[in-house]
Amino acid sequence: MSNERIDLNQFENIGRVARIYREEKYNLSEKAPDLIAELKDLRWKHMQVLKERKDLRDEGLRMAKKLDSDRNLIESLCDALRIIRNDLDEAIAQGHLPIKSTDGIDATKIRDFAKRKSNRYTHNE
Repeated sequence: MSNERIDLNQFENIGRVARIYREEKYNLSEKAPDLIAELKDLRWKHMQVLKERKDLRDEGLRMAKKLDSDRNLIESLCDALRIIRNDLDEAIAQGHLPIKSTDGIDATKIRDFAKRKSNRYTHNE
């Protein structure tokens, strides 16, 4: 046998750690149902956020498609107005269409309307 003293503090510390472990394990097992319920609630909320994000994305895509459709319609109408304007300008310039007619039909009103509206939506002409 050796004359060295055994440090009992080490054994007390091991016993203290074992006690804390048992208490925490017991506390965790008590809290487990609440933690599981909280996790399920968080999962449900996460799924709701994902669904809402998908709905918003779908709505944004639908609106973009409608905007493209509306833009194409406006461009088509502007093209038609430019054609009318150009045809009237050409007819008036060649003398085929009087600017003021005796029966009250005024080609300049139609031409000016077509010019104003076609220039309103496109500034390239």
